[in-house]
Amino acid sequence: MTKSLLVLLCLLAAPATFAAQSSYIIYSGGVGLEEREQAPANSTRLVFIDDTGDYLSDIHVVIRDSNGNELVNTMTSGPWLVLELPQGRYTLRAERGNDAQGGYIEGGTGTREYVWMFSSR
Repeated sequence: MTKSLLVLLCLLAAPATFAAQSSYIIYSGGVGLEEREQAPANSTRLVFIDDTGDYLSDIHVVIRDSNGNELVNTMTSGPWLVLELPQGRYTLRAERGNDAQGGYIEGGTGTREYVWMFSSR
């Protein structure tokens, strides 16, 4: 069996809430209380909601380091995206349709939570 086929089979067998797009993503999900309870702690957590407080999924997220290098480029599979980023400041762009949010997040040790709010349309 080739290495790429073995990797593909492992990814298909893994739970859908764990992402493989980037080594910095350790969890993408949070649909339902049980999934949110499974989310890793002591990491940088992004939470996506609309202006009514409802959780959102399918948010396109791009994170770049201070040199402009793209570290994460993914579509969320739930309202939470949990990252394990090295110490530092990162730019983030989150898009939902035509609504885009941008800003900065901090990586490193400890728990940090950032909430990104979008229009409910």
